[in-house]
Amino acid sequence: MDAVANIRAVADIMALWPTDADFARDIGIKPSHAQVMQTRDSIPAPYWSKVVAAAAERGIEGVTLELLAQFAEAKSFQSITPAPLPEPERAA
Repeated sequence: MDAVANIRAVADIMALWPTDADFARDIGIKPSHAQVMQTRDSIPAPYWSKVVAAAAERGIEGVTLELLAQFAEAKSFQSITPAPLPEPERAA
């Protein structure tokens, strides 16, 4: 099974790089910004194309815009709190 199939968090994407600092350098950010992304479990959309290009440059397969979009979409649904259901009316 390839590593991309096991991506469940931003840390899993970053783990495809030798180090977090390499990931940060490859996409043009400070290592502290990469740590924030990891803590928030989110790669902001403006960085997606840089992540995909950096992965391709390193020969990391499977990191695509589609993958990042699917990951972000799933993450956004996790943050939605459903409204409580109304209490059923009781017969008098």
